[in-house]
Amino acid sequence: MTGTFTGQSGATAQRTATASCSSQYAGGKGQVVTSGSLRKGLRLKVTAPAGRRIDVLRISLPKGVRVPAARRTRSGVLKRAKGLRLVGRTLQVAVPKAGAASVTVKIPKGALAVPRALTRRSTVPTTVRVAYGGGSREVVVAKARP
Repeated sequence: MTGTFTGQSGATAQRTATASCSSQYAGGKGQVVTSGSLRKGLRLKVTAPAGRRIDVLRISLPKGVRVPAARRTRSGVLKRAKGLRLVGRTLQVAVPKAGAASVTVKIPKGALAVPRALTRRSTVPTTVRVAYGGGSREVVVAKARP
């Protein structure tokens, strides 16, 4: 970028500046693809942008959706689901230490209790929080069927 600046005295100065994008922000946004429904089993596939790896993945459940006590252990781990742990209304997903280019999350049928009020809606927003290697983070809202 080049700019010319003129002062009140009439003196002019010309400056050139370059703006570079850090590698941790280059490459665009991640992608979330959903299939299934909250009641009949949900599958979320989260893909990182090119050149980045997913370090942490958290899924916030919609308001009113809960995990019955019979479907989780005392420590909050969901039964019949690999690597899912419930903390409050958030599902924490286990990701390998080296990170992953894409993560598929499968929530089994019957693991979530969906209230009747939500079943009347066509889609329910589900917030997916992703942290990438290098410290950058991203929040993606995925639409899931009740």
